[in-house]
Amino acid sequence: MTPEPPQPFADSLEHILAEMKRLDLMLRRAELVTRHSRAADTPDEFRGLVISEQTVDHMLGSIDFLGDIWKLGATPEAVNMDEELETRQEEIRGRMEASAQARQKLALAHLAAVCDLSPAEVDVLLVALAPELEPRYETLFAYLQNDVTRKRPSVDLSLNLVCRTEQEKLLARRIFSPDAPLLYFHVIELHEESYDRNPTELRHFLKLDDSVTSFLLDRQPRQTLVGRVLPSGAAIADVETSAASRAELENLANALDHGAIENVVIQLWGGDGAPLQEAALALAHALHKDVLYAELGRLEPDAAKQGALIRDAALWDNLLVLDRGQPDSREAEREKRNQDEAILLARVVQSNLPVVILSRNEQFGPLGGSTHLWRVHVEPPDFEHAARTGAPHSRSPWLAWTWTAWPIYSRFPASKFSRP
Repeated sequence: MTPEPPQPFADSLEHILAEMKRLDLMLRRAELVTRHSRAADTPDEFRGLVISEQTVDHMLGSIDFLGDIWKLGATPEAVNMDEELETRQEEIRGRMEASAQARQKLALAHLAAVCDLSPAEVDVLLVALAPELEPRYETLFAYLQNDVTRKRPSVDLSLNLVCRTEQEKLLARRIFSPDAPLLYFHVIELHEESYDRNPTELRHFLKLDDSVTSFLLDRQPRQTLVGRVLPSGAAIADVETSAASRAELENLANALDHGAIENVVIQLWGGDGAPLQEAALALAHALHKDVLYAELGRLEPDAAKQGALIRDAALWDNLLVLDRGQPDSREAEREKRNQDEAILLARVVQSNLPVVILSRNEQFGPLGGSTHLWRVHVEPPDFEHAARTGAPHSRSPWLAWTWTAWPIYSRFPASKFSRP
């Protein structure tokens, strides 16, 4: 009899619930390991508070210190649990493929694709997500870590859950490197317990970024760690600027909407009174997007905030708008700002996200490498009045659509943010 083909998930929440049930089985396996591995000399009410001689003898008598006990040996119970875990994983994978064929976007799968997460990194993410969904996981994590005060999963616990050998555990520590996706895109945060002083990496505990939790539960916050989500504004035709500026914005919107350009940095610049933010919101309106708006001065040089900014813009398909603010009159400060901007823009460009830079009273500085720079001079609202009355003005006669050099040290493939 031919088996029924896998059915797509009804929605993202059903997919997440299926993944959490798989995590529950992983935790049941871990609980079984814990009961087998701990010495039975200490009453339950004192576990995590005292260390007995029998406990030390039990540790020294173990095969190793790197988690070999988590393999559980080849007992029938362990084999059955591992087989069930594999079966559930295959079922979930089949339903995910069916959802993809039905052109259904699942939040967790989209997050994994955007941040280029491996299956092990997705499992670590699920471990961090668990206490955000259900407080009872905190009690279970405290039990598994033999410490009533440790209610969040540690790096060590998460590695024990996703690894089966000591070699795997050593290699998997790279998951928590600063340049690995989970930290690079600020998907998780690593924290120290208040009573820990200079703890090892394994003792740091995991906290899922609030914006990621909101995304997985399909709730986009209006205020994020790095900026504000603004609804798109009026149409380009209604922006109070010159006809030439509106025409340039329309040309830009058409090029972006038809996918004619990639890796583009857009500069909207103008003098005092120029409606730069209104122009950016109108551009978002033409592209049917909301705006993720951030002030550059609040981002540099925080790598975590920069990663979160890029991640959120890609996850929610927002138009990323960065406001440079007023130019600094001090040369040293200008140089520092330019260096910080270069680092941030290198990360944005390699993600293949269009980014809009708002610049007041100055054009954007030189770029190196290879990307597209599109400049639009946004005139102040009184420009046309000044033109009719003969008052002086600084109309720019050109639309700069230039190729520039931009040093891209690609952390991930440039196409990764354009996956369906």
